Amino acid sequence: MDSRFPDDELKDWSVFEKDCFCATANQEEYSFGHEQMKSLATRYCLLLQKDEDILKSDLCKQYSEFKILINEKLKCGSLTTFSDILAFTQQQDHLNKLFLIMDICGTFQASSADCERGFSLMNSIKTKARNRLEVEHLEHLMRIKLFLNSGKTVNIDKVYNFWKAEKNRRETF
Repeated sequence: MDSRFPDDELKDWSVFEKDCFCATANQEEYSFGHEQMKSLATRYCLLLQKDEDILKSDLCKQYSEFKILINEKLKCGSLTTFSDILAFTQQQDHLNKLFLIMDICGTFQASSADCERGFSLMNSIKTKARNRLEVEHLEHLMRIKLFLNSGKTVNIDKVYNFWKAEKNRRETF
């Protein structure tokens, strides 16, 4: 990863890591993350078609509020992954500029270990015997399997009844 990004860009992106939000020192220092936001604004202002100085200012303001919000959400368990954080940020109108930068960060996930695990999981579900699975069904099965792998339980009867009721299906045993 280091060779794909110039200078200290990965260090700039590190302000979006979960560990970074939970560190007490980072929460207490209001200006924590501002230098990284300014650096990212400089790099991506042309791509985002925004004025650099305005983008820097907006990102610093939004990040200061964002890190407090996310820290609270992480503590109570309502957000657990970067995807959850990204979805939450997208819903917050007052964090619109920050979302644009985070969306760029989200594209890096395509080469992550999580992505590789997802493809591996997909390949274990969609075998030659199940090669006619549609994308929607494959996605549901992958979500169930990922949910189970994280140590949680699934009520199979409830899933089956939902699946059966969704479309008029025959029962064959």
